[in-house]
Amino acid sequence: MITKSKPKSDTILPILVLLLFAAAIAAHYALEPWGFYRKVSEGEATLRMQVVQTAESYLGCRESDSSHEAIIDLYNAHKPLAQNYTVQYTDSWCATFVSAVSIRCGLTDIIPTECSCERLIGLFGELDCWQEDDNYTPLPGDIIFYDWDEKRPGDCTGWADHVGIVVGTKWPFVKVIEGNRDDAVAYRVIPLGEIHIRGYGLPDYASEKFAHYDLSYAGGRPLFATVGSFENRKGQDIFCKAIRLLPPETMKKASFLFVG
Repeated sequence: MITKSKPKSDTILPILVLLLFAAAIAAHYALEPWGFYRKVSEGEATLRMQVVQTAESYLGCRESDSSHEAIIDLYNAHKPLAQNYTVQYTDSWCATFVSAVSIRCGLTDIIPTECSCERLIGLFGELDCWQEDDNYTPLPGDIIFYDWDEKRPGDCTGWADHVGIVVGTKWPFVKVIEGNRDDAVAYRVIPLGEIHIRGYGLPDYASEKFAHYDLSYAGGRPLFATVGSFENRKGQDIFCKAIRLLPPETMKKASFLFVG
């Protein structure tokens, strides 16, 4: 007669504990937001996230339905044009996307406008804001460059052929939003220090000053304000329509402020 031996409880228990521990780590990792690996000032963090959120407002724009053309139109409307070149709808537009986000955020003094990845690296170099250290951990709003032709481990020094905006880090990965990723605006998640990372443009967000608004014009009247980038999904247009519907005598009793 053949009898099956029962697994020993002292063998099963450690396995169960290990599995539960692994599940807890996985759950924590999945819930942990992408963000800052080190602390920055509140003002700088706000500005960095404004860039990220502006970039994210274009998620899903793609060539197949021509929705990417709004990005290129925004870039071309900004003067002077880099190299005096008007970007075509059929051109590669990853650097154009980064530039359009910069234009929309009013940060072209720290995120230069260019439609060429390699020339954009040169402009960050002129600002003394170029970083090639493989050990660098980026912050949201940093500009990441790639060289997809790099094959060797070590410092990537080849020709940059793609660029995106860092959304945040979650060790050991970095999340990026890119224009012209598979002909659309989309996310990418790659390991920190990945072989194809050419380097980072580091906009000097800390040097930017937030505008100070004189609210004395409200004259003691209630002030209604909306703060943030202007986007259709945020409903600022509905706020404007609601204001227009107010009786004139009511409207005169309040002040309204839009900051974005």
